[in-house]
Amino acid sequence: MTDAPATPPLLDARGLCFARNDEPVFGPLDFHVEAGEALLVRGDNGVGKTTLLRVLAGLLRADAGDVHVQGRPADPHTRSQALAYLGHLPALKADLGALENLDFLCGLHGRSGTLSPDAAMRMVGLD
Repeated sequence: MTDAPATPPLLDARGLCFARNDEPVFGPLDFHVEAGEALLVRGDNGVGKTTLLRVLAGLLRADAGDVHVQGRPADPHTRSQALAYLGHLPALKADLGALENLDFLCGLHGRSGTLSPDAAMRMVGLD
């Protein structure tokens, strides 16, 4: 009798480390999440919980370690298909208008060479 091949974990992190200004924030961390399991990340304010979640989602780059999603290296495409990060804040500046917020975020994350923030706003009916 042969054993069925093992299903890889949904999320697997090995040796995951992150530092800010050469100061360790977390790591090295090793953990995996199997199908049907949940991951609880808890700790005091400022210990790196949100940073860890952002690293897992691919919003920040780890200094060391590997992340696999369903057995595959967690490259940007794999992460975009399998993971999402939803923070507790809306990531908008309340004192800016919609176009100003979009312009600010484009400055942070890069602009499309063919579509301006004004054109994007028109496209979705927010002109």
